[in-house]
Order: sequence, then C-alpha cells, then structure tokens
Amino acid sequence: MNGSFDEGDLLLLYGAGRGFIGLRDEREILRHALLSVMGACGARSAVFLEREGGGRLLLRLARGATSSDGLSFKLTPTMERALSENPGPQPVRSAGWLDARTRALLKRHGIEMLAAVTRKQRIGGLLAVGAKLLDEPFTTKDAQFVAEIAAMTGLAILPDPEDDAGRSRTRSGEARSPHALRGHFPALRTIQGDGKATQAVMEEIIALAEFDLPVLLVGETGTGKELVARALHELSRRASEPFEAINCAAIPPDLMPSALFGHERGAFTGAVSSVRGAFERAGTGTLFLDEIGDMPFATQATLLRVLQERQFRRVGGEGLLPARARIISATNRDLLAEVKAGSFRADLFYRLQMYCVHIQPLRERTDEIPRLVEHLLAQHAGPHAKVKPSAAFLAELARRDLPGNVRELEGLVFGALVRAKGKGPLLPAHLPRESASAPAPVNVATAGPRP
Repeated sequence: MNGSFDEGDLLLLYGAGRGFIGLRDEREILRHALLSVMGACGARSAVFLEREGGGRLLLRLARGATSSDGLSFKLTPTMERALSENPGPQPVRSAGWLDARTRALLKRHGIEMLAAVTRKQRIGGLLAVGAKLLDEPFTTKDAQFVAEIAAMTGLAILPDPEDDAGRSRTRSGEARSPHALRGHFPALRTIQGDGKATQAVMEEIIALAEFDLPVLLVGETGTGKELVARALHELSRRASEPFEAINCAAIPPDLMPSALFGHERGAFTGAVSSVRGAFERAGTGTLFLDEIGDMPFATQATLLRVLQERQFRRVGGEGLLPARARIISATNRDLLAEVKAGSFRADLFYRLQMYCVHIQPLRERTDEIPRLVEHLLAQHAGPHAKVKPSAAFLAELARRDLPGNVRELEGLVFGALVRAKGKGPLLPAHLPRESASAPAPVNVATAGPRP
C-alpha cells in the first residue's frame, strides 16, 4: 500500500474492509462497495457493471445522482487485454483502450473513472465512479482508494478460479420490504412509510451503520432526519454509548463554541461553573449536528480542526480532550451552493459528507401517506382508535404540497381527528384550508443516492 495514506485514510479503508465481513448476498456486497467508493472519494455516484456472457457489461447496481438507464456496453478483446494488464482505476477521458462511442456513453452518464473488479486476473466487472461533488479532479489518493475497494469487491463476489466448489455467495439480489427490514432491524421501526423511497433509506442506514464515517443527511424540514440519525447510531457498534443531538440553528453564534466544546468556570461573563459540551457528553457515541448549514463560519473553522486532530479544548481551558464521537450532521440547505458562495467551508463539507443520504420530501412519495396516516392515528386516536381515514381524505392529503412534510402531516391528522370529534371516517372537510405558503426546495441533485 502506498505510504501516502495517513491515519485517517487507513481508518477509512479499514472501515470499508470491515464492512465486507459477513456479507453473503451479492446485492449487499455491491451496495457496500459503492457506498465505500463514494465515501472515500466524495463522488456523486458509483455504479457496478457486471460482466455477462459474450463479454457484455450490464448494470447490476447504481448509487448516487446518476441516470443509469441504458448504461451497458460490450467488453471487446482489446478492452479486456488492456484491463488485464492495468486493472487499476483509470480516468475515462484518458483511457486509450475505450473507443469513442463507449467513452461518449460513459461521459453521458457522468462516469469519470473506471476500475476492473478482478480475482486472479479474471475480470468480473467494472466499478464506475461519477464526478466529485465539487467538480474537483480526482487525486492519486482517490485512485488508490478505488483500487483497494475494487480488489476487496473482487475477493468478495468472484469465485476462486481454482476452487471447484464455485461461487458461495447468494445471488438473490432481492431487496427486502420495509416491513421485513423493520422486523429484522428493530432500530428502524421509528421510520414509517412503506414505499421504495423509505426502503432505499433503510437499506442505506443498514449499510452505513458498519462504517465509522461522518454522514450528512439532506432533506426538507420535517422529513425525519433525526430519526434516521438515531437509527444509524442504534445499528452501529456505538449503540451502547450516548447519542447527543444539538440544533445549530437554535444556538446563538457566540454560544456555539461552548455548546460544542464546553467551557471552564470564568471563561466568560455568566460562566459560573464548568460545563461539558456536546463532544464531551457524546464520548465514544454519536454526535448529531442538526441544521449544520446554520453553523457560524468562525465555528466551522474550529470544528474542522477538531475533526482533523481528534481533540479539543473547552472554552477558557488549557487541557486537550479527545474527540472520539462519530459525527452525523443534517441540513435542509443546499450546502454545495453555500460552499460555492463562500458561506460554508469546502474542507469542512468534505469532512462531514463522507456519504450523503437524501430523504425525499413527502410530496415526492405520496404513495406512503396512507401508511403514515395509519401510524399517526394509532399514536393520537387513543379511545377513538377505530377512526379511519376515507379514500377522499387520503387523496386530499396527497394533493397538497405539505411543505412541513411528516411534521405537518401529523398536525393535519390530529386536527382532523379533533374536528371529527373522534368519529370516523375522516373526510376532506375535516382538514383546514390549504396554506398559500410554498415549500422551499432543497437542491440535492449533487448529494447522495436516490432509490
């Protein structure tokens, strides 16, 4: 391994390698590989193209902001010979073995780098990596990460050519339903919804829980970002340690350093005693930084230094304390736009966003409203538990924009229950007039994976 990897890089690579252990279903293995590549390089997307009969490369799994429809091509003898000689990551723009048509196809799908997935010189497929989030060039270190993860993937999914027993992995590739996932992972039971969007988020939570990497959750207000953060914590090996959450938007800028790092007695006016901050309270657990986009610019620099050095001082203190918590952050802002505008630090963005989970707004997953309403009625109905929504009531909810998402939906359902005097069925007349306010869009086109 190249000596340019520092301690943080080795920990990241260790986390990726550790995640392969125990996985037998190929879909789970490939999902883990793609998440690893995106997290290591800060890439927008990653795709696995599997080699089929006749040398055809077909899309097996994709993650991130990429259109994967029609992404397949034939692996010609010239291509195969070139990859056998040099299986390591290669930029699409300079890979001389690619013909013009295939290069144009890959560029059209946003693919910037290719790496062969091999075992003992047998090519089983390609890892295709999309552009970096801030459109920066890939570095030598990025290529090294991709090479290591491609090698791990080959060992995990390809049979040993010398092993007569053949492939031992399960190739079902079937995604489990949200109901099945909740049954197998109780920590997911607080996340409601039965559609593909919720299923995709659950699958990502399960895959990411094994990593000790920072995760950024992106979604509008009321989409359940803190529930996702808590599920990530409860499924991780830090589950027995504290989960500490702070809302960066609710803390005055001059108090933010104290909220994060604590302070010593007398550090400032009103500091009558020493106080532990969020990092100290979280210990070796998880620190959830909600509304990270509202963090003052000056505090961003301090936070970056703490994440790099893994230690901090209380305000007014001299001794160094270890920063050992895993960081999960969330925002309803377009952080990439803020980075480009200079209001959010690019280096901190990369530190926080090793991987990004996009939580879709409710108006984009209206098929989940019946399940959510059922859940909310069970919570609020009490002695009126038999109250049911009418089809017209559900249709009216699905028609609305719901800028407050699940939080707004909860208020509407509870209000309807009151107006109906606890008697069903709930009707559109039990809903208030629709607000004239429009939802503030969140640009996540460059963020994390979509289902």
